[in-house]
Amino acid sequence: MTRPVDKLLLWSVLGLCSLGLVMVYSASAVFADQRFGDPIHFLVPQAISLLLGLCVMVACIEIGAQRLREFAPLVLLLAVALLALIFAPGIGHAAGGATRWVRLGPVSFQPSEFAKPAVVL
Repeated sequence: MTRPVDKLLLWSVLGLCSLGLVMVYSASAVFADQRFGDPIHFLVPQAISLLLGLCVMVACIEIGAQRLREFAPLVLLLAVALLALIFAPGIGHAAGGATRWVRLGPVSFQPSEFAKPAVVL
């Protein structure tokens, strides 16, 4: 079942995402070409992250806000657990003088980014 979507909000999100991709490319193409021999070295991971984010957005639209609210306590508990992981030796990763990243194998992420939508729910 397709849910009604605020078209202005959807086009605003898509426009900002597109603008973000253009900005990443324009800010990094010369450096990436000189350093890695590939002007889209930084654009590709950004585009992949964007596509994953858009997939999550579509999934959330299809699930609906009421259904998502049912999972709010579980999601918030998971967010707090992820935030606590930054203190675990070997998992928490420091960058720029602050330990804010969790590194699990080749993937690293900031648990605070997961905690933001958890708090909103």
